[in-house]
Amino acid sequence: MLEWLRGAASSLVAKLLLGLLVASFAAWGVGDMLRSSGASTVAQVGDREIGVADFQREFQIELSRYGNLSAEQGRNVGLDQAVLRRMAAQAALDQEAKAIGVDVSDDNVNDYIRNTPAFQNAAGAFDELAFDMTLRNANIRRGEYYEIVRRDLARQTLVTAIEAGGLYPRASASAIWVDLNETRDVSLITLAESDAETPPAPSDQDLKAFHQEEAERFTAPEYRTITYIWLRAEDYAKPEDVDEDEIADAYDSALDRYQKPERRNIERIDFDTQEEAAAAAARVADGESFEKVAADRGRSPADIALGYITRDELFDDASRDAAFGDQTSGVVGPVETDFGWMLFNIAGLRPAEETTLEAARDELAQEVALGRAGAELPDVANTVEDQRAGGATLLQIGAEEGALARQVTLNRDGFAPDGERVADLPDDPNLLERAFEMEIGDEMDLAELPNLEYFAVQVDEVTPAALKPFDSVRSDVEAAWITAQRRAAIAETADSLVARLEAGDTLAAVAASVEKEPRKIEKLSLTSADEDLTPQVLEQLFDGASGDIAAAELANGARRVIAVVDKIHTAVAADGAEEIELVAARAGENIRNDILALFQTAVLEEHEMQINPVGLNYATGAAHGDAYGGM
Repeated sequence: MLEWLRGAASSLVAKLLLGLLVASFAAWGVGDMLRSSGASTVAQVGDREIGVADFQREFQIELSRYGNLSAEQGRNVGLDQAVLRRMAAQAALDQEAKAIGVDVSDDNVNDYIRNTPAFQNAAGAFDELAFDMTLRNANIRRGEYYEIVRRDLARQTLVTAIEAGGLYPRASASAIWVDLNETRDVSLITLAESDAETPPAPSDQDLKAFHQEEAERFTAPEYRTITYIWLRAEDYAKPEDVDEDEIADAYDSALDRYQKPERRNIERIDFDTQEEAAAAAARVADGESFEKVAADRGRSPADIALGYITRDELFDDASRDAAFGDQTSGVVGPVETDFGWMLFNIAGLRPAEETTLEAARDELAQEVALGRAGAELPDVANTVEDQRAGGATLLQIGAEEGALARQVTLNRDGFAPDGERVADLPDDPNLLERAFEMEIGDEMDLAELPNLEYFAVQVDEVTPAALKPFDSVRSDVEAAWITAQRRAAIAETADSLVARLEAGDTLAAVAASVEKEPRKIEKLSLTSADEDLTPQVLEQLFDGASGDIAAAELANGARRVIAVVDKIHTAVAADGAEEIELVAARAGENIRNDILALFQTAVLEEHEMQINPVGLNYATGAAHGDAYGGM
């Protein structure tokens, strides 16, 4: 709630929430609280109740963050559970802070509110009117908000104390950095399948034995002949029946798609006086970069970048007129704005785009028709089920109702026996999985798909998986046998070369014996990208000393690599001071997250949550009282 109220401002509670939500909520104790009192609360955590109104407010905020989802859509993706878990964690921490005596004074609460950017005017002073309007829009009373802030700050105080021990020793971070930044010079050769001589032609006896040994490779999968019906909006859409008024209304509703305003890539630097801004503009005119001038002002690239924005996204009229005036590139200013003197840099431009109603007519008519047809599909589905109950087949129903209905033979992956993918199947692997779990003659009830279409299937015939007859795959067996022989040959050669290296031969000598030239790589790192240096090979190369040998199979035996470590370059910690600090910071953050997760688990176990399914269903609009019984 506070995060929403503060808008883009940094929230003290954000750090807490992000830390807590990293952890799994699987460990907390959750029970059912089947109350007869109805829908006044959604849950109770310890002695703290989570009220319906409070939950609904948080749930609506969460729905709006994801593009104004409906309550049903929010429940389907689990947003209701995420909100409840977050509120439960806050309630448990509130009680823990109170239990150990964490208190926040009225002065601290007042200071925090008065310093919240969302409640300040352009001059940075607290704006009473903005504060009252924000609370009114959120339907929160002043006293209630003061208590929200007080609890929020108490939780942050508690978490800050817990985090205090989350430090990672710099010496350990330094050792990690040195290890990760060590490089090595290596030499290597690669043996490819094509390097092996073609083996003598195999006999039928050899191939038949191979056919049996590699039976899985030559086994046809299980196939099923199924009949299905698919109720799709596109089969019932009639764009020719959409009138001009409907098309015009659809166009007006989608103006953001068809009328895109001009956007400019704007950067800006703020100054205290007109003279400072003018001097900076002169430096840019003399050839200095806008970024250099900003850096001298203490502004990072992120500080000055507004990105590609529209005119209306700028903060005041003076800024809009300057950044979106006749000048289309380069520096504009100094400009006196409501926020002080500014220099603007127009770093890019995307012209306005407009698609006329006439140009969009066909597309809009199709969209309106699809929406209308989609709304009618439930009625069509009911008709289909009535006809099935009356004994009609899926093919008969499809012909009568104008739905897609057909009989196909396919495997579990949706491919026909000829190897082609079966067309016109829903993009939902679960449907085929269900079809391959059914028995011959079984029929599946119409299932509603995620896009609100409907699908049903019946199993007509099953062809079990079986080894293909040798004569039908002889050429495939022979090709596979030759490949296997070649790969076995290069494996044997690689083993003999490694044995020679281990006996004291040089890589150059063993490479010459197989007509290869060693490839040298200098300053190879653990993160180097090379097709012959897989993670397995890199691990061998960096796990030993100078002169050590690495050997591995690549591409399922199609290649073999042999490498030798020529020289080791040890990294110097002094060269990575900044990166070492970053390693320590990230490791410390992980430690703090782990500490918070453990603390959260303990607190939630101590202050067990009990759910009131009636209240929770009421708050989220769920239809059935048992929808949350297993949460």
